[in-house]
Amino acid sequence: MDLEQAGVVVLQAIQHAIDTDSSSSSDEEEENNLMRRLIGVAREPNDIPIRVENYIDNVVFRSSPEIFQSHFRLTWEAYETIENEIGPTLNRNVNEFGFGRPCMPIRKQILSVLWLLATPESYRSIGDRFDMGKSSLFHSFQLVVQALNEIAPRVITWPSPERRQVIRQHLEEAGGLPNVVGAIDGTFIRIKAPRDDKEVYVTRKCCYAYTLQGICDHELKFIDVFSGYPGSVSDIRIFENSHIYHDIIGNQGQYFSQGEFIIGDKAYPVFDWCVAPFIDRGNLTQAQRNFNTALSRQRASIERCWSLLFGRFRRLKYLDMNRNDLIPGTIVACCVLHNICLDHGPGEMEEYEVEGRRYVLQNNDPPVERENRGIEEYDLEFHNIAGTAYRNQLCTRFNNRILPQ
Repeated sequence: MDLEQAGVVVLQAIQHAIDTDSSSSSDEEEENNLMRRLIGVAREPNDIPIRVENYIDNVVFRSSPEIFQSHFRLTWEAYETIENEIGPTLNRNVNEFGFGRPCMPIRKQILSVLWLLATPESYRSIGDRFDMGKSSLFHSFQLVVQALNEIAPRVITWPSPERRQVIRQHLEEAGGLPNVVGAIDGTFIRIKAPRDDKEVYVTRKCCYAYTLQGICDHELKFIDVFSGYPGSVSDIRIFENSHIYHDIIGNQGQYFSQGEFIIGDKAYPVFDWCVAPFIDRGNLTQAQRNFNTALSRQRASIERCWSLLFGRFRRLKYLDMNRNDLIPGTIVACCVLHNICLDHGPGEMEEYEVEGRRYVLQNNDPPVERENRGIEEYDLEFHNIAGTAYRNQLCTRFNNRILPQ
């Protein structure tokens, strides 16, 4: 048996040992230790890093679909789509900026970054696995994130009128309110303390974070995302500065057919195209409480969307990044991957959602604590007056349908 064949046998033995063990994130360090024991070498502090050669060819692409998904948190089909979508961009970047150096294989770039986003493993550990130095892995990370952001406008899109009709039907089945075409919410992406202006990143949970605003449909797919504001900024302020807000104000008919709207929690203002629940100050009517209950049921899609996002891309639970300028793009890249994954089979959606839900419940402020600070500023604006009147009409029509006459 020659050295190459022996190496394949060792790697297959490693993979077999890993695959038969638990695939939970708590076992990842044990997995790495097992790999080193099977190779028969222990790392000392001053040793040259131990790296696995040809891990992609000898292990990844010999894995079963189930094992592949357990490691990368997506299906083979989703990976192939990602490679087809961003491969040409990565190849272009290599050709433009390679400067004669050996080219990093496109698959190695993509798979290493997918592993990085799917796990909380260190750069060193992932670099060892994929036979990459930390600087090479970081460079690949930048290129892949940039490429994913380039395709974001094609992957995260506002639904067409025909698609909105499908969304309306499914969301109405969830709670009873007609004409709902999406649910909006914000979530925190925790980060380590920035070097500058730390105080503006502090959330009500007393941690440092960016806020991600998202709108999703009934299938938990994003139809719009907006990232870049620090955690101390209120949801309503982020909303009014988001591109989707200004685009809708400028041309509402392009985004909504007659009577259509999105729904949010009490952190959002009330327009005739964005409906929030009635604020309960102890004086709600039964009809208003019924309306709030229906809206809450239909808003569950965005809560599930967050759970799935954090459960699949576990790196988002805490982005330990030194360059804050790369964080918003990293967040959007994960949202792009989220949509691609949903286009290619549910996979282990339930498992990821359960895992992510635990984090979301700890991470986000409950809606009751996210009071509408500053919403009163909008009371004299035309759109808010129109929105309040529209919500009252919706409430009346909804209760006329569900209550006996």
